[in-house]
Amino acid sequence: MADYDHLCLGCMEDRGTDSVCPHCGWVVGSSAEAPQHLPPGSILQEKYLLGRVLGHGGFGITYLAYDLNLDMKLAIKEYMPRDFATRSPDQTMVSVFTGDSATHFENGLINFLDEAKTLAQFSNHPGIVGVRDFFRENGTAYLVMYYLEGIDFKQYLETQGGKIPYQNALMIMMPVMDGLREVHRTGTLHRDISPDNIYITSEGQVKILDFGAARYAMTEFSKSISVILKPGFAPEEQYRSKGKQGPWTDVYSAAATFYRAIVGYVPPESLDRLEEDSIIPPSKLGVDIPEKAEAALMKALSVKASERYQSIDEFQQDLLVNMNVSDSAISPSTDINSHESLQKKKTQNKNPISKWVWIGGGATIVALLTIVIVGTIFLFKSMAGNTPDKPVENDTRIINKQENEKQEDITEEIIKEVVVPNVIHQLEEDAKKVLTEEGLKLGDVTYIESIYVKKGIVTKQSLTAEDKAKENDIVHLEVSKGIELPLDEETIKTQHLKIVYEYWDKGYALNKEKDYFNALKHYVQARDMAEIIFNTDGNFDAQYSMGVLDRNISLTKRSLGYFEFALIDIKNSVIILEDLLTKDPLFQKDHVELANSYADLSFIQFLNQMPNDAVTSAEKAIELNPNTLIYKINLAHAYLFSDQFDAAVELYTSHSDEKVNDQQLFKEFVLGDFNYFRKNNLTHPDMEKIEIIYSNADDAYSDEEEIQKAIYANGVAIEQEDVAGYMSTIDPNSGNYASTEKAIGDLFAAYSDFKLVIESIDILEINANTAKARVSQVLSYTDGTQNYEGKSTMIHHFVQGTGTYKWLISTTEVEGS
Repeated sequence: MADYDHLCLGCMEDRGTDSVCPHCGWVVGSSAEAPQHLPPGSILQEKYLLGRVLGHGGFGITYLAYDLNLDMKLAIKEYMPRDFATRSPDQTMVSVFTGDSATHFENGLINFLDEAKTLAQFSNHPGIVGVRDFFRENGTAYLVMYYLEGIDFKQYLETQGGKIPYQNALMIMMPVMDGLREVHRTGTLHRDISPDNIYITSEGQVKILDFGAARYAMTEFSKSISVILKPGFAPEEQYRSKGKQGPWTDVYSAAATFYRAIVGYVPPESLDRLEEDSIIPPSKLGVDIPEKAEAALMKALSVKASERYQSIDEFQQDLLVNMNVSDSAISPSTDINSHESLQKKKTQNKNPISKWVWIGGGATIVALLTIVIVGTIFLFKSMAGNTPDKPVENDTRIINKQENEKQEDITEEIIKEVVVPNVIHQLEEDAKKVLTEEGLKLGDVTYIESIYVKKGIVTKQSLTAEDKAKENDIVHLEVSKGIELPLDEETIKTQHLKIVYEYWDKGYALNKEKDYFNALKHYVQARDMAEIIFNTDGNFDAQYSMGVLDRNISLTKRSLGYFEFALIDIKNSVIILEDLLTKDPLFQKDHVELANSYADLSFIQFLNQMPNDAVTSAEKAIELNPNTLIYKINLAHAYLFSDQFDAAVELYTSHSDEKVNDQQLFKEFVLGDFNYFRKNNLTHPDMEKIEIIYSNADDAYSDEEEIQKAIYANGVAIEQEDVAGYMSTIDPNSGNYASTEKAIGDLFAAYSDFKLVIESIDILEINANTAKARVSQVLSYTDGTQNYEGKSTMIHHFVQGTGTYKWLISTTEVEGS
């Protein structure tokens, strides 16, 4: 075995004798990031050296590794389902939880190794990350894979501003479908195709990751489906225990990934689409896509499996054959199921080319993808979330050989380091000022048309915010020039507000039809025309139109999923209308639109995970218009997510049965919002408590239901290790209130991962002010080294309360003790 003391465990490059790696900055002696991870320096099978953790999820941990016999860098994935097993510090063996967890773990382990055996057949397939080796050790199993330099498709999309043109997406998705087609022939499914499971190497190859990640858990024993499915990418049959899955399942996920890539956001969740299919065709969102290709994509996204393509082959065929290509590319008679048929095409290029590189009327060679991807990876860390259109030129850090020779005998100048400021979303002039003040130089400014970003706002910067740079380094900017107006300025001034209202009305009509992209276009044009009029004559009605249209623009961007852009517009709306309030007598008498803008600002701040700011904005909306219930819903949400639980509960409960509008009660609106939050990955543990409070749809709860509500809330608080939530179910006047609070706090401090299953609740008696109930329950928890589980029957004594819970626990005894 080769000596490996010189290897850096952060990058597996030669660090020599340095204690800090000169390549990646890894510090020798760094410990594992989490106790479940094997420590850097561990060796498996007497030949695989483990380094840092590359990634971890619900079912496994992936390590950087090195084969000490073959001197090559690898990636090794460890089967570690966090719901069923853990690892104690300073231990290499996996500790499997007791009870059913052991069965779940072993079944997942078998599937993990079965998948490895299947994938080993495809080690040489260009579209699949091959398995070199697999084995059992440390009470679990491992897959050994080639280590790939590059980024995943999700990261790549982020560098491109969230989405890419149709042709580029096709170029990336075709090798994905090639790979799926091959494994489908063996009867294997992926079940988890999504942007983060597609990898783009630095050589431009596209590869599928994590085959079987869902299969490891989706056994007949598993109940954790919500953990393993990605909303928006998973078809409806994956949510059903008896849902029939097949190649059509991967067809849906591949199409959803395609849709995400070209539209910029994930399709609606498949279960929601069963009730109301709200998916919007890409062309309606401004995507340039061939009509027949869009039809193929939408068919692949059909909610019902029977209406989808039944194989990847069919989907590929319609995507490619329906394209408007020349005779030198693909004809309708081309057999797209084999690479060989494409390699026999009549063309001057004699090199064999895979069918997936044929796009848009001609052949785009694989080198194009390589250039695009390699350029993206090279610049991935040099952009603030985006990749520039061209490499940075004239960088003052680049000193040519001639200059070096001239300065050979001159003492090297000490160059001051500066922190790169974030100027994205700032006005161009403000951004230039900030960069200059920080000691940086402005480079090229590129102006791009954008419907999402207002004219004059910076959209990209070439140096990443918060990174270190050298004084006088150059920063290139990309600035929005907005969108083209339908009329010239003089005509707009002549037609005045008439043309503004015309485009405003068109935008409103399109919005009602859910044609959000074109609605947004008309709103933006109306707003920009109103701004021209206001800047000409200071007309108050034009200023009012600007403020309200900015709010409409914000709400439309929210519908399209652009929460960050929506925040900029709603802030502008508030600023414009606040200014109008200081000078327009009519607006001073009726400023409801300013209140509406503050309310929408609150909600959009909330969606951008700014709950404290959302509280301030909602309170301002209520101050301006105290009687609008929707404002109080926004404030309740903001209280909840800023951990002001009591204030949130007060609002949620005091208005629960009041009508927000003709169709919905306050509590129905709240529960609808909670569903919307979860779809957008916004959750808070206390949402479940509010849902418990709202769990009965009747106007009044019976005493039995109120007692059950308190018992379940008590159990939820235990699982969430929430002392305050637990004590809210206890009678504050009981003699042991203080000792109970201390005891439950000590319990949560000493143990974790509480799971409470309530098997039955029997109401034994209810009197005027007291009650008694028997509860059979199973409680499990761990101290990190050992797992505990016990079944007990509790007798709870209750007294009537006046707060959130109408019955409170006064004393508890264990039956039979």
